[in-house]
Amino acid sequence: MAIRVPNTSVTANQAALLLAIAKEQAVTSLMAQPFIQKHRLPALSSISTALKSLTDSQLVYKYQGAYTVYDRFFGMWLRERV
Repeated sequence: MAIRVPNTSVTANQAALLLAIAKEQAVTSLMAQPFIQKHRLPALSSISTALKSLTDSQLVYKYQGAYTVYDRFFGMWLRERV
């Protein structure tokens, strides 16, 4: 699945992680096995790489110990599409 964000392209792993974070709204333990299994995410190394890219591109940020989609309305839009 490819998500097209203006001026940005995301890989399949990044898209899967972004959608998983959007569904949960705030995730404190991205590397926890229940979260990974629930959202059928790839290996930990792939999640780590995807997370770094998503935070670098400011699509995801960490606030008070939880990861969330940076743009609240984009997160809402993603949740509605899934």
